[in-house]
Amino acid sequence: VVDFWAPWDPGSAAQRSQVDGLVDALGPEVSVVDFALPDPSLAPEKTGQGKEDMWVASPAIQEAFGGIRALPTRVLVDAEGRVLARFSGFVDLEVLREEIGKRLSPPTL
Repeated sequence: VVDFWAPWDPGSAAQRSQVDGLVDALGPEVSVVDFALPDPSLAPEKTGQGKEDMWVASPAIQEAFGGIRALPTRVLVDAEGRVLARFSGFVDLEVLREEIGKRLSPPTL
């Protein structure tokens, strides 16, 4: 899951920890990469919003994923880098769970 969000946007920031919990619950086959969109009112050196492990989504990164038109935007990507699904704006986490679940390998016995 590639997650584009913004710490300055209350809606995307509020759902951020829920996405982490969902990914943790789905197990080791699923991981999340966070890209924060910087607050445009801040100077460039402040774009990380104080969180050291946050990647800042440059315009080139945003365009590589089809452009970010709404926050949050979540992109499901497989191990080969293919985009499988895209969600712009608020999405019910159960919908996200179902979409991820459809793409997971069946358990081996």
